Amino acid sequence: MKRYIVIIFCLIVSCKENKSKHNISLTNTNKIILNEKERKIGSLASVLISKNEEVFLLDESASTVNVYSTEGKLLNVYGKKGSGPCEIEEASEFCIDSINNRLIVVEGGKGLKIIPLNSKKEDSKSIFIKDDGFMVVHGYISIDKNGNLILTSFWNPKDINTNLIVINEDGIVLSKFNFLPSGYEKFGFGKENWHDCNEKNEFVVTFLKSPSLFVGNLETGIVNEYSFENLKEKYISEKRKSKMSLKESIKINREERMNYTVRFVNDTIIARATHISTEASSKNRSFVQRAEQRVEFITTKGEYLGETLINGVLRCIYNGQLVIEESDEPDNRILGFYRVKITEK
Repeated sequence: MKRYIVIIFCLIVSCKENKSKHNISLTNTNKIILNEKERKIGSLASVLISKNEEVFLLDESASTVNVYSTEGKLLNVYGKKGSGPCEIEEASEFCIDSINNRLIVVEGGKGLKIIPLNSKKEDSKSIFIKDDGFMVVHGYISIDKNGNLILTSFWNPKDINTNLIVINEDGIVLSKFNFLPSGYEKFGFGKENWHDCNEKNEFVVTFLKSPSLFVGNLETGIVNEYSFENLKEKYISEKRKSKMSLKESIKINREERMNYTVRFVNDTIIARATHISTEASSKNRSFVQRAEQRVEFITTKGEYLGETLINGVLRCIYNGQLVIEESDEPDNRILGFYRVKITEK
């Protein structure tokens, strides 16, 4: 396959009015209680649901992907810690390649590992990105409609401006995208970001502690930044511009919003999840309840529709529904499915 590199010029679109003109309601449609009697989940990193309604959970501590039915029954376990065929070193994220019936797992600073769902070890292989100096530290991964892989949150000291790349399964970089929220670099947050891709080969990216949202197209190379100026104080406090003690910095971190994922609900609406740690929530024994959780809804054209509280951590979207981890208690890990309704006020 021919290698090509796309240099992206961002069109900055600043949304000045971010007051919600919509009512947002969530309706619970289903709950799954995962049966962990056969296998305990040590550290749940991510959740995806396949087209045939199987629930895939990445256990970061065990470097496995556990598969459950919609009744919560354990069906299969893929991978284990190691460097051999179908083994995974330091698994951090994954995606499902439904066309080729396989998983593609991010292996910390190593690269990527293909795990076949047919359990044939000979079909397992590693992918090393063929780009000088490139490292996948804790990359977020998705797959486009052509079967190519999209990665964000990586590190390449020789190319610090690139924030999203597209590669094929041979590790060849097909395109690079360069963008960063306006004025963001002075706060020293690094470049950690989250992304999602839809079936139209559109992508969305959100950066740690920034209200900006980037919506782009893999085929045209056009990227729009929606900066949401009126939300900046909620994400990055003005107090950060002055010197402060460690204690003051921790307090500000609790007051600011921390975005942790972004997903397409459908082709026109995006959901971005954030949390705010309060003194009361930080005392909660449950990890998923240890912060005030919110989801913002934004159109792909940059219209801010509003936000709503959720009872847990947003893990993924399935058939237009939010999939929320509502409990992480042993033997009572619950995934709730919620239909979103957005109407004008």
